[in-house]
Order: sequence, then C-alpha cells, then structure tokens
Amino acid sequence: MKPSLLVILLAGSSLLLQAQPAEEKRGLAAVRNSPDSVDIYATRIVAYYDAAGNDTSAFQFYLNLGIEYLDAGETPKSIESFQRARVLAAKKKLGSRHLWSLNDSFGMVYGNRGMYDSALWYHSQAATIVAPDTLKMVSSMRKIGLQYNSLGQPVQALATYLQALELLGHRPAKNLQASLYNNLGILYEDDGNLSKAEEYYVKAATLFKELNIPRSNFNILNNLGILYSMQGKNDESLKILAEAEALLPEIKGQLEIAIVNLNIGNTLAHMGRAAESIPRFEKAMTIFNSIQDMYGIALCHRQLGEALHLVGRNTEGEKHEFESLKLSRAKGFEALIEDSYYDLSRIYEARGDFKNAYKYHKLNTHLKDSVNDKEKQAKLGLLEKEFELSRQEKEKQRLEQENEIQQARARANQNAQIALAVGLGLFIFAAAVAGVAWLRTRKQNVILAEQKAKIEEQAGQLVEAARNKSKFFANVSHELRTPITLLNGMLELMQEGNHNGSQEKLKVAVSNSRRLQTLVDEVLDLSRLEVGKATLQTRRLHIFPLLNRIVMAFESFLVRKQIRLEYEPGALDDVMVDIDEDKFEKILNNLLYNAIKFNKPGGWIKVTGALSGDRGEIIIDVADSGIGIPEADVAHIFERFYQSSAGDGKNAQGIGIGLSLVKEFTELHKGTVSVTSVVDEGTSFRLTFPASTEVSLDAEVDTIYSSLPVSISFE
Repeated sequence: MKPSLLVILLAGSSLLLQAQPAEEKRGLAAVRNSPDSVDIYATRIVAYYDAAGNDTSAFQFYLNLGIEYLDAGETPKSIESFQRARVLAAKKKLGSRHLWSLNDSFGMVYGNRGMYDSALWYHSQAATIVAPDTLKMVSSMRKIGLQYNSLGQPVQALATYLQALELLGHRPAKNLQASLYNNLGILYEDDGNLSKAEEYYVKAATLFKELNIPRSNFNILNNLGILYSMQGKNDESLKILAEAEALLPEIKGQLEIAIVNLNIGNTLAHMGRAAESIPRFEKAMTIFNSIQDMYGIALCHRQLGEALHLVGRNTEGEKHEFESLKLSRAKGFEALIEDSYYDLSRIYEARGDFKNAYKYHKLNTHLKDSVNDKEKQAKLGLLEKEFELSRQEKEKQRLEQENEIQQARARANQNAQIALAVGLGLFIFAAAVAGVAWLRTRKQNVILAEQKAKIEEQAGQLVEAARNKSKFFANVSHELRTPITLLNGMLELMQEGNHNGSQEKLKVAVSNSRRLQTLVDEVLDLSRLEVGKATLQTRRLHIFPLLNRIVMAFESFLVRKQIRLEYEPGALDDVMVDIDEDKFEKILNNLLYNAIKFNKPGGWIKVTGALSGDRGEIIIDVADSGIGIPEADVAHIFERFYQSSAGDGKNAQGIGIGLSLVKEFTELHKGTVSVTSVVDEGTSFRLTFPASTEVSLDAEVDTIYSSLPVSISFE
C-alpha cells in the first residue's frame, strides 16, 4: 500500500487520536513510517471504537478505508472494508446518510471492475435513499449516467446528465457542475460531435481551474488535449497536454503519468515527430505493465508499432503490433485490432511483402466496416432520430387503422342508405303505376331485396375483417396499457407537485418505460418477420467468446435472484460460425431470461456447449430447475401469442412472442430449437447451428482464445 494512504487514514481519525493515550500516539508515529502496519493499525482503531461503543465512527472508518484501498488499486481489500461497514450498518440500523454512502461506495467498486449493471443498481439504490433536492441526489445521478454510458446506452446517459444539471440549478456546487459538463463532453465526443464536445470541455475546464483541484484539472486538460488532436489542432493539443503534465508532481499518480505520456506521444506522432514519441510510449508502457492495465498495454504496443514503422524500424514495429493484436483479441478491443491490421499492412508493404500486406489490408477493411456499423448505430443523433421516426410511424399506423375502420363503417352505412333510398323510390314509383306494373314492381322488389342482402353481407364481412385485423392490436394494447398507465400515473403525480416518494415514483416510471420498450421491440421484430423483411447480417467469428459475453452479462441478475449458474462451453473453443450477433444475442437472452424468470431462489441454470460430428453442428443447451411446462403446452410454446397456463400467473407478463422469435431467428440461421420439460423439475432448450468449416484469414492468431475460461460455476 502507498504511504499516502496512511496519511489520509490518520487525518480521517484525528478526533480518535486526540482521545487515545500517549502510548497509542507513540505507536501511531511508528506506523507512519511503516505502511505494512496498516492492517494492525486499523484493527487497533476499530477496537478502540468498539470499546467506546461508537459504531457510527467505526462504520465511517471502514468506509474511508475501503475508498482509499480502491484508489490504491487494492480492490479485494476495498470490498472487504465495505462489507464490514455493511455489517455495522445492518446491525445498528444506521440512517439514510450512511446507507447512501455505502451504496455509493459499492457502486464505485463494481464500476471500477467493469460490472456496470451492478454499479447502476447500487447507484440507483443510493438515489432512492436521499431527497430529490439534495446534492447527493445530483451526485448519484451523475454516476448513474456514467454507468448508462458504459452499458452502451448514451441516450439514457444524456437524459440523466441533463436532469442532474437542471436539479443542480444555481447551487454553489462547481465541482459537480464541472464533472457533469465533462461527462457531457465525453458523450458528444463519442457521438462524433467534436464542436459540441469542445464546448462542454471548455466549460468544465473553466470551473475546474477556479476550484484549483489538481487531479480534476489534469483530467479535463487531458480530455481537451485528446479532442484537439482528433480535430487536427496538434499545436493546441501539445500545449494543453504540457499543462496537464505540469500538474503531475501535485497528483503523484502513476496512471496519470502513463496517460499523459501516451497522449503526448500520440500528438507528436501526428505532427511527424515519431522519433520523439517513442520514449513517451515506452515510459507509458512500463507504467501500464506495473499496474496491469491491459488496455493501456495493448494501446502502447500499437502506438509503438506505428512509431517504429515511421522511423524505419519495421521489424521492431511488427513485433509490437502482434503483441497488441494478441492482447486486443483476447480482451475484445476491436478498435485496436482494426488499427493493428492497418499498421501491419503498411509494414509489410514497406518490406515488399505484398501478399501479407494484402491479407492484413483485407482484415482491416472487413473489421473497419463492422466497427463503423456499430459506431453509426451508437450515435446519439441517429438514436434520437430513430426514436422520433419510430414514434411518428406508430402514431401514423394507429391513425391509419382507425381511419380504415371508420371508412369501412361509413361505406357500409352509405351502401345501406343508398339501398333503402332506391327501394323507397321504387316503392313509390311502383305504387303510382301499380295498376299496370304490378309484376314489374314485384320483380324489382325481389332484385332490391337480393341487393340489400348482398350489401348487408358485404358490410358484415368488412366489419369482421376490421375486427380480425384489430384483434392482434387489441392484445398488444392490453399488454401495453398496464406499463403506460403506471408510467402516466407516476408522472402525473409528480407534475401535480406530489413529491412524496418521488424517487420511488420515478423508479416505477423508469421500470415500466423499460418494460414498454421491450414489448415494442418484440412487436417490431415480429412485424419484420411477418412481412419477410427480417434478414441476417452475418459475419464469421468464434462462437466461444461471444457466448461468454452473453452468459456473463447475467451474472449480477443471477446473484440477486440467488440462482446458481453452471457454465461449460469449453467444447466450442476455437469453433467458427457464420452468425448474426444481434439476433443470436436475442435468442440466448430470451432463453436465459425465461430460465431465471421461471426459476426459484436456490435453483440452478446450466449452459453447455458441444460440437456434433466432424465440426458439422454446434449444440448449445440451456437447462434450469424451474417450474417446468405442462405436457399439453410443450407442443405449442413456439407458436406466436401462445401462453402456457403454468406458473401461478407469471406468464401473464409479455405478449407470448419471445419463444416464437427464438424459433424463427434460429431457423433464419438454418438451425433448430427443441425443448424437453417436466413440471416442478425444470426445462431444457437445445439450440443447433451449422458450424463453419472454412479457415479464417486470421486463423494464425486465433489461439489467443485459449486464455478464456472453458468452464465456470458461481452462486
């Protein structure tokens, strides 16, 4: 542990030290020169608090200790300290202020570990504890926005940041305001709106400069330096990054030293000063290795490879590029993989090895198209536009449906009125000439009667057609009505000024908004299948890491539901498949979500992978210990809108198309899905997909996937 941690701990316990006897103070003086004694010191401090019956101070001490461990990179010790604080909080029933701090701390831990879903849950819990008009609420909302952005939900992050700024108002909290401006700048930079990002970064930099907080000043200057480099303003970038570097003696952080050297080296390389950039990259590499920052290590290898190529040291450059490629593929850093492919194509071209140059150029182009597609889909502007167009399209469809029904009714009424009018006219005419045209009148009456019957029959058919066409929309509307009613109810209460339990109301509104979005997404997928517009966007990839990512995303959900996961995909290691990632993820998500939803606390879910035949067919099994499906229902569960009678009402949620989408998406991939189930014992789904037998162009580096887990089990 760093000595600075001791200084902070000592400062945070100054009141305690004033009350300690002289021998305790002498022991403390020795601890200041011996960082290894921190655990002993902590034990003595807590023992003193226990003896004094001061549980609140002991709680705060563990909380501060955990935060300092977190800053020092000691995550396991940090979690241990927070767990001790949690025990004290539960034991003594501490107030909302302490519970907010505890949830906020756990949120920071899980955020640092990359478990953004769990971090979002803890920060949301913290937000429900405090009043909506407090700075703690603003702080929680800022962190909630960070987790949304990390989860790839930039629209929700943007809405949360803007709501936090509005709640902040004109309060004297420049640090929070500056942090929100900085986060908004990051959002717009990721969106490609660099001018808007610069506007927010400059606002944040102005506030941080007034506050004179070295670390915050460093962070915003670093962000501005990167942005100016992206804009081609290299001189300004170098100037701003030099200001950030000047703050390093005050910060005394190894990570910050690595970051600023990496970014200065990148700017120098862009300015044509590659030779000067190499020592910068090497210094950053040394630090990233010491703190085991995998992304930083991969990025430094990539930057060094490019710089060495620019100065003519192609052999060394090639070595660094392959190191970056190996690590990036293992960790899923797609942008770095793309850059390394490009650099390798240039290195081989400079050597005259045009075969390998073409190979890596082709790999770069293929991956670049894939990354660009994902980046386009992640743009805030496009997301907002798509949301607005989707809303307008749904409104248009609703109006068209109502108009069509009204027109059908109007035509039926008009035809009936015409028939009656004609009949009445003929009847009057027949009465006038009854003496000479009785037979003709009777014939006309028969014809009119037939016409009327036909018209009435057509009118009935039109009404029946309209009824059948509306039946599906009525079913969907029934499912949509509950979340919409709850959402509107909560919003109306808040609009009327009823702020009692505002956070609970907001939580209900957000939950039902997400439920509404899920239902709409399912209906849209079904609509595309109905009109035959559902297509696959496939690419060849390894099934093993993709399956890992999807299954591991349910970790925090499983832990909260107290369900054990048994995961054994090892048989699929190094297996290639042509697959649409988005639709494959929806298939697995539906099966895993149902397995959790219809399970019980203490139950289990088992996911296994296997290869059948001579690499001919991939088999994925998803089994659970849930409530099972009645035998009479098993044959129908893949039918659209069918809902099983089992489950004590749990199946009432949804509109009965999840498993239908699983079947149709699987068959689009030329695969199959089957199910076996026993009531009260569980259900097992089996998916099969054709494996690819063609060797990938980058097969020589595929061995890096061997570092991924081949089996896992957790509770």
